[in-house]
Amino acid sequence: LSPLLISFGFDPYFVVPAILISQAAGGTVATYRHNYFKNGDFRLGSKDIKIVLVISVLGIFGTILGVWFGKSISKDVLRIYISILCIIMGALVILKKRFNFSWKGMYLIGLISSFNKAFSGGGFGPIVTSSQVILGRKSKNAISSTDFAEVPICIMAFILWVIAKGVPNIRMTLALIIGATIGAYIGPKLLFSIKDKRKVELIVGVLVVALGILSLMKFQV
Repeated sequence: LSPLLISFGFDPYFVVPAILISQAAGGTVATYRHNYFKNGDFRLGSKDIKIVLVISVLGIFGTILGVWFGKSISKDVLRIYISILCIIMGALVILKKRFNFSWKGMYLIGLISSFNKAFSGGGFGPIVTSSQVILGRKSKNAISSTDFAEVPICIMAFILWVIAKGVPNIRMTLALIIGATIGAYIGPKLLFSIKDKRKVELIVGVLVVALGILSLMKFQV
């Protein structure tokens, strides 16, 4: 989405915050829908909630670093890095590579993914979701907890970007929010309807790899 909007002539420094606030809105709706369809368990004390807190809290630190670097470092470098990382993580999911669940691993995921998100507007969902699957989490729980954790991180990153660069284009931002909200309302229902665990994992893996490849192709163009 970032390179597409930039190609339409929007200022890169306004594209990122607009994407961030739209995904915060979409993540809020998606979290409600995931909870409704029980794709995740968001009761107090549940593992999903603990993971959301870990990713969100550490994500605040990663967000601050990401916005700070985002003001001075070329986004092309990070776009290539995120693309390659997505391809690797997606391939691991497809090949059913699994590791024992580790809270240290979740801490690292929270920092890296939120840094990527604040820096470029993307790279959070694919990395956090696929990383959780690789660490042995169920696909539906990984997807729903990622949507939940994305909300506070996106809001924080948006605020920091506005402070640093100003308010993004209102019409573009509203259009993104509407689209993200519609998608977030439909997505959890579709996820709920898929009963085959392996099918969900394959969908996650293929989509993450595809995103990485498409991002690299856009970079080359």
